[in-house]
Amino acid sequence: MSRYSMPLSACRLALSSSAAVFCTACATGGSFETQPVAPPIEVNTWELNRPKEIDKVIEDLMRPAPEQHVYGFSAAEPFIVLTSLDAQHVDLSRATIDTTPSFDTLAYYAYPLTGSDTAQATLISLDAHEWKSRPNAADYSEYVSGNTDGHYTLIEHDRSLLKVAAFNYTKVGVVDIAGDDRYDKTLVNLFYKGSETPEAMPVSGTANYDGYWERALETLYNDTNNGYNGNLLNASHANFTVDFSDRKMRGTLHGNNGERRQGYTITADISGAGFSGKATPESYSGIQETASVSGSFFGPNAAELGGHLEGQQRRAVAVFAARQTTANDIVQGEPTTYASVLQADGSEHAPDTNVIQGLHTIPFSGDIKTLKFKGEVFDLTQVAAQDGEVCCIEPKFQFMQTGLLSSTAGNANDITLLYFAHGHLTARDQVPVTGTASYKGRWMAFGRAPQGQAYVARSSENEARFTADFASRTLSGNLQGRSGADAIDVTATIVGNRFEGTASIKGGLTADPQAVGISPDARITGSSTVSGAFFGPHANELAGHFVNKDQSFGGVFGAKQQIIVPPAAHTP
Repeated sequence: MSRYSMPLSACRLALSSSAAVFCTACATGGSFETQPVAPPIEVNTWELNRPKEIDKVIEDLMRPAPEQHVYGFSAAEPFIVLTSLDAQHVDLSRATIDTTPSFDTLAYYAYPLTGSDTAQATLISLDAHEWKSRPNAADYSEYVSGNTDGHYTLIEHDRSLLKVAAFNYTKVGVVDIAGDDRYDKTLVNLFYKGSETPEAMPVSGTANYDGYWERALETLYNDTNNGYNGNLLNASHANFTVDFSDRKMRGTLHGNNGERRQGYTITADISGAGFSGKATPESYSGIQETASVSGSFFGPNAAELGGHLEGQQRRAVAVFAARQTTANDIVQGEPTTYASVLQADGSEHAPDTNVIQGLHTIPFSGDIKTLKFKGEVFDLTQVAAQDGEVCCIEPKFQFMQTGLLSSTAGNANDITLLYFAHGHLTARDQVPVTGTASYKGRWMAFGRAPQGQAYVARSSENEARFTADFASRTLSGNLQGRSGADAIDVTATIVGNRFEGTASIKGGLTADPQAVGISPDARITGSSTVSGAFFGPHANELAGHFVNKDQSFGGVFGAKQQIIVPPAAHTP
């Protein structure tokens, strides 16, 4: 196999979302006829006398620790040896948790072996089909030995290399992007990637997982093996047995093949959707050092797993991924995450029927700052609408996020609105059973009246307030309009860590804040079905959706628990 020629053009991830532009009808129609006087606007005068409130922030008990669920890991190491007259150690300072949101993209670090230690990340593609489609790409997959079942792909393109084993929710492999100079000795990146946090982890039963692993070992003096430390064309297998009842994982990384033999026995404890433990070298291993192990489960019902190990003396680093092959007596636990998207047609000339196109339950990305929907990945810290409406209702939420994303999919006349809510659910046994709690937040919505006027509720203009009575298991609240008057009343029943109920529109919603000369057919009326959940410790936050029964109107809300601030003592 040849050693590569021209540098690979980086496949950069572009995350963008265009704004929705809405047209509203003229309220009076331009007539000179006498118009009826608008009714007085009802204002909540009690709001003026409300005690001062602040958000109830959880200081020391944040969402699940990062090590409990990691979506990827990469390490730039001396994986491929061309001419090495000196020993090259595994340097774990070149290893990093991969936070690239796309399953098919890796932040590649081209660390040099000599010269400057500065390295810059470049986003590159891990999609084997995309690599194969490149001009002059060479497919060497058939030469990878070791019963790969077609999972491994080995592609060379202009001196760059991708070796990857891919399952549905995980992938593992190595990638090498050639430099401008053919003698440039950059380091290969080992990686594993995962996609989709399990909504619920099994609480009992056992399962077996089979997969593969890749490793980088320190190179020895005068070690001039040409290839992956003697293992470029070998598939190294990994097997795991998981007992969900006692929260234990045991496994073996088989490495009794190739010129650099190295294998491990793994024992780990499961916490949440993650695991951590240690790896002990097999007797035949050339490097005898214990390693630490960590990783996560991915996919529905913990269908797959991925992780990495790091040698305690920094002589080895490895990555692995595996899929579930058999399972016995599996009992699923309660969901720990929540993610749903309300899809609406925001097109200018859309009919008032079927405005709301469905409320979809989607896999949670694992991070409240990232949303994944139908193959699109949205970085919620970067996306904003063109008219200044930030996508997310409240940046101070700790355990969930709600907001609006809009997309034209290349056609400015076809606007799809995505009202989303996702996050880390309150554990059912942490939902209070006595007392009350007040919540304050924002809401957003979109709809059309029978005559076609578009109604847009923006979070910057609309406050949401709720009171949860945990003793009676009820939730009541108000979604207030721009004037401060209640626009929608909410009543719901709390069941576990979720709630369901009804939202009743008061008087009718219209694009005209003064409601002058608006006929009944130009108002959005009726009631909506409400569904949502509590998030964070002790129901610290809540979020949910509402959808009118005729599918003409819907939206999302989010709110955080409040603390009453005592008034300052009066000083005479």
